[in-house]
Amino acid sequence: GRIEVFDPRFRTASGLHVGSTLADVRRQHPVRISHEEGLRAWSPRLPMTFELDDDRPASKVRAIAVFTVTTRVTCIND
Repeated sequence: GRIEVFDPRFRTASGLHVGSTLADVRRQHPVRISHEEGLRAWSPRLPMTFELDDDRPASKVRAIAVFTVTTRVTCIND
């Protein structure tokens, strides 16, 4: 399955979230950039892909969504 996150309140253990800049992600993980389905960054170290807003100057590109494909949901609290 795949989980899509659009809310910046949800963060990785290292603090990455929707709204993190590409520079934030790169400081913590080596990333590869893809333009195949829009601008995306992914890291071989993380089971995540960061969808990026490419309407900004390169230094201000931000994550607008985070996708993970290996997460197993065990509990949902509201």
